[in-house]
Amino acid sequence: MEIDDYIEEKQIPDQPKSLTKYQFEKINEQMEKCTCLINCKDGGKGTGFFCKIPFPDFYNLLPVLITNNHVLSEEDLKLGNQIHITLQKDKKITIYLDNTRKIHSIKRPMDITMIEIKKVDFLNMDEFFEVDEAIFSGNDLKYGNNTIYILHYPRGRGIELSVGVIKKIDNNNIKHLCNTDSGSSGGCIVKLDNFKIIGIHKGSQKNKNEYNVGTLIKVPLKEFWKKYENLKENFDENKKNVR
Repeated sequence: MEIDDYIEEKQIPDQPKSLTKYQFEKINEQMEKCTCLINCKDGGKGTGFFCKIPFPDFYNLLPVLITNNHVLSEEDLKLGNQIHITLQKDKKITIYLDNTRKIHSIKRPMDITMIEIKKVDFLNMDEFFEVDEAIFSGNDLKYGNNTIYILHYPRGRGIELSVGVIKKIDNNNIKHLCNTDSGSSGGCIVKLDNFKIIGIHKGSQKNKNEYNVGTLIKVPLKEFWKKYENLKENFDENKKNVR
């Protein structure tokens, strides 16, 4: 083949962008400080991540642990229970569930659990993920073909990075092309261009191998706000009084 037979370089459809050195370094930090392996009561393993979610707005962020409902269900979240997680470098943390924590869990199809993180958990909350504010703009179509990555613990092994693209967003489901496996459930779906959370991975398409599926995080967040609406109203009222 002659050199003249080649054409100008281009991106191949459905392929993720290459990572820069800076992006690798940033993601490595998130692997260590923002993710965890969840040890389930039945001996199974799942993935979780730490995120600061807007509550009641983006000026007031609440630190939470996020995973799937099928990793930590309502049964696991009863008051008095303990959640056992493992961080990078085999650091183990136990989260004690009491009535001072905000806890929210939604079964399928959203399949998400959120547990408030407190100072007694000895985690560096300043370094948690943040949510991409743009997901509340209402224009979900703009996420098509965006490069994303998932940090997850496939088969309960060490943490891994999987990079891919969003195929489409359909009924608040993120259909993506990141490689995942058993144990990846609960992994964070992060936009590469700003390192912010847009969703949570929950599984693969039933009876097909076209893509994997996650939940766009804005819907469970709105459900969380609704559950704690009274607290939100009290917060807003107190803020008015301070002014």
